Amino acid sequence: MSQRRNSNYQAAERGIERYELASGAKRYRVRFTDFDGTHRSKSFSRLTDARSFHVEKRIEAETSDTTKRQASQPNLSLAEFAQATWMPEAKAERAAATWERDKIVYNKHVLHQLGPKRIAHIDAEDLLDWRNDLQAKGVGSATIIRALSILSSIFQAAQLRGKTTGVVTNPTRIIPKPRVKANRAVRVFPLAAVEMIRRFMLDHSVRIGEQSHEYAIQDAAFLSLMLQTGARPGEIMALKWTDIQRGHLVIDKSVDQRGIKTTKTGGSRRLEVLKPLEEDLDQLKQNKITNSPFVITRRNGEHWQVPDRNNWRRRHFATAAMKAETLWDVLASEDRLDDSWPESIAGITEATPYHLGRHTHSALMLSTGMPLIKLSAIQGHSIRTLSEVYAHELDAVDPDASPEIQITKARQEVADLFEEFSVDELTVEGRPASHRSLR
Repeated sequence: MSQRRNSNYQAAERGIERYELASGAKRYRVRFTDFDGTHRSKSFSRLTDARSFHVEKRIEAETSDTTKRQASQPNLSLAEFAQATWMPEAKAERAAATWERDKIVYNKHVLHQLGPKRIAHIDAEDLLDWRNDLQAKGVGSATIIRALSILSSIFQAAQLRGKTTGVVTNPTRIIPKPRVKANRAVRVFPLAAVEMIRRFMLDHSVRIGEQSHEYAIQDAAFLSLMLQTGARPGEIMALKWTDIQRGHLVIDKSVDQRGIKTTKTGGSRRLEVLKPLEEDLDQLKQNKITNSPFVITRRNGEHWQVPDRNNWRRRHFATAAMKAETLWDVLASEDRLDDSWPESIAGITEATPYHLGRHTHSALMLSTGMPLIKLSAIQGHSIRTLSEVYAHELDAVDPDASPEIQITKARQEVADLFEEFSVDELTVEGRPASHRSLR
């Protein structure tokens, strides 16, 4: 048997060692671990044979590792992991409204379809079948994208806990997202229509009982704040009198189902107080419901909460909007509408008041030539959102006047109409043959 010349081994390439026998012949050795854990080696006279053996052993080792890892994993389903780990984390991290929407999508489109499956065994093919099934059932593209985002968040959390979940990759990353049909343009109602609603809330409120007049002033001021500043309703609900400084509002907090929090973007901004809004705030301050630090307050002095906002929309905004729509129809039938006003404001009753105020504010500011970058800082929106959503309805406002002048003009026009018409005869249920009664 030939003897080795020396005991020094050189690496021929990764995983393969080269050495020489005493006769000068070259040999190639591959080290490996046997199935029972014993460390072994095997030598070859040709490098190609050593390469083939090395690849074979690597495949065996990887297959064995995967099998062992899967066998050691707990029988953890996606639903179990989501319930125990993902849900508490997501609920704590997300805004309350966002969490409520995500929970609905998860329960309706993820839980029953993928929840029972073992989370470590869900792969891209399973998710593709799931996505195609949702599309076949007519689920909208936006909802499917939201569901994919939720799943991505779940798998990311599971991947971070790979030792206990067995999840090593996030399969949602390679799933194609369905296209969303671009339909972001919104309808902007004329300033006169919004001011008409405000006037009905102020002078023809459905509030009853003690301090009904003070509550009516607050109801109208809430709409004015959205219209003239573009602030979100939650930001207005968190607004304090100390946040009104030298003709500006400081917006640095908001209110959701959990209470006061940071703004949607996490930052703060200063918003100009126009002259008409200054008058509304002075009237509100002189008729405060309580000695509360909050601008919009409950009877006990606390800030408005989400149920208060919903009640305002359902009982007071909707009633005033329906009266405004009725009066507008009367004006149209008698050819009394201004030439710049549309023939109808049908649909304003169903409009979301929060969006109505912000949409009108955005179009109003853009119509006066305000740069998108400045409006984005005021609204807390991205420039792309503003250019896609708000800039399509600039004909609803007057491009030749400042926002302050336009609002003042709209208020005077509405005041003149209320002087001429007996608006007390307008009803919110049914429409009499004639609502007009000249004084």
